[in-house]
Amino acid sequence: MFKYALKRSVLIFFTLFIILTITYVLMMNLPRYPSLDVLQDKGKLYNHMDTEVANGYYERFERELTDEEKKVVSDGKIVNEDNYAYIAIYEVNQGKVVEFKKTPILRQYGKWLNNILHGDWGKTDAYRRGNPTWLIMGTRFAVNIKINIWASLISVPVGILIGCLIALRKNSFIDQFVMVGSLIFSSIPSFVIITFMMLGAKYVNLPTQWETSDNLTWRAFVIPVAALAIGPIGGYTRVVRNELAEVMTSDFVLLARTKGLTTAQTITRHAFRNAMVIYIPSIFGEIIGLLSGSLVLEQIYGIPGIGPLFLKAIQLNDYNLIMTILAFEVFIGLAFGLFADLMYGVIDPRMRIGSR
Repeated sequence: MFKYALKRSVLIFFTLFIILTITYVLMMNLPRYPSLDVLQDKGKLYNHMDTEVANGYYERFERELTDEEKKVVSDGKIVNEDNYAYIAIYEVNQGKVVEFKKTPILRQYGKWLNNILHGDWGKTDAYRRGNPTWLIMGTRFAVNIKINIWASLISVPVGILIGCLIALRKNSFIDQFVMVGSLIFSSIPSFVIITFMMLGAKYVNLPTQWETSDNLTWRAFVIPVAALAIGPIGGYTRVVRNELAEVMTSDFVLLARTKGLTTAQTITRHAFRNAMVIYIPSIFGEIIGLLSGSLVLEQIYGIPGIGPLFLKAIQLNDYNLIMTILAFEVFIGLAFGLFADLMYGVIDPRMRIGSR
């Protein structure tokens, strides 16, 4: 198991490197336009380019004025904004031109990668300019963690319990009723559920929008936690019920019953453990989805989570922030995948024997 975990850990970082490399190259090939207010204010434009140079997106050169440029010098400045994709900007300084040109992508990537290896993920260059990206993302992710931990703590045990109960009453009316209900709730998006909850929140004295950090109480968590937990409960119920009902008809379970074990002993000692082999991927898949944030749900309820931050970073072309969030989300997904595979060997000894 140790050798397997070590190989998978190396593979995780290799996969992360490939994903980040492809994303960075494709993203940097997109046109990088300054905002309209920056273009309309020459002072802001030059400050903007200085920031671009500091972040490695552009390089600064000095050269002599050409004869054509000397003819159009006005107020000591020449600005060429014909091609926003490359934003060639010139500033006259004592008869010379300070020119900004776009840095080659591979050189940008090399500088960015070198900074990462030294623990520096860069600073934001659009969203809250100049702040460390990890600090901004960490603040937002803390909100997601609080909501998603409670959603997981509710949905996992409740889904397992309901699934076990109806598996023992297979094909009964209660089984069919719960299965239909679980199918409906697992099919409804969380943002639809939270919309209906927000409409009824005033009748039970719950806030209809996320409270500010100064006034944050447990009441603010009720609606988003319930909206995130209802869908997974339905999914967990169906998975556990189907798998457990199938395992209960297996020969080894029938043998255990003939030896005198009670139904509860048969389920806890034999059937449930085998059913968990299928159940574990569902748990980790849902947790990874929750940690990634629900963009629409967070926007509707006003939750300052990862989803809206990622969208804002894309809108502002804040590349450092985009790459930081993406790296963290990808790493979380790969790490949880490794942990789920290791749990297989813990739950089912046959997999450990087979691996040898």
